Amino acid sequence: MEYIRKIIDSDILEKIINIPEELKHKKVEIIILPASNANDEDGIKKKKSLLGVFEEDANPYLIEKENKAWRNAVSEKYEDN
Repeated sequence: MEYIRKIIDSDILEKIINIPEELKHKKVEIIILPASNANDEDGIKKKKSLLGVFEEDANPYLIEKENKAWRNAVSEKYEDN
């Protein structure tokens, strides 16, 4: 990935962005990186989650059966042996 790295006087940047008081009238380092479309406005990737996406389709009866599914499957398989 290409980038630009430059040290400049912060007074030049004051016309473009807000500079904190502790950085005013000092030399600062500027690093320019390409922005990615997959990122949000702040350049931070957001995690996607499917947690709860099917919640409205949940069936409490089937959830109870799922909790006992392994035990029932093993019982059925080995019950007669």
